[in-house]
Amino acid sequence: MTETPEDPAPTVYAIRFSARADQDVRQAVARLAELTGDVERARAWRDRLLDTVGTLATNPRIFAVHVPASRRFGHQTRRLLFRSTSGSAAYHVYYAVEEKSAESQEGPRVTVLHVRHAARRPITREEARQILANQ
Repeated sequence: MTETPEDPAPTVYAIRFSARADQDVRQAVARLAELTGDVERARAWRDRLLDTVGTLATNPRIFAVHVPASRRFGHQTRRLLFRSTSGSAAYHVYYAVEEKSAESQEGPRVTVLHVRHAARRPITREEARQILANQ
């Protein structure tokens, strides 16, 4: 009987929110709390969003490259569609997958660039530039 080599450990990506994405989440939570009058519900929404984004740590390429956003951001950008419950508002979570680079000491990571209500118009090139400038 021959021994087979152990499977290498799966790559785990660090999850990082850009300053803009963090601000987007905070604003969405505040808006939901204002609309519903229920701060706990808004916090639960945030927790479900963060849990969903957290799943990207082990499978960041589960969502396809979003070509329009990639053109606007100037690099490969993926889009996760988040809806916390059936019938609730949907949000687009734009993110980039970055492998470990030789010049960086950082490991592979997922950078959440922007969180946007799905009912809003598509992101413009100028908005993408502003988001990238404020990372």
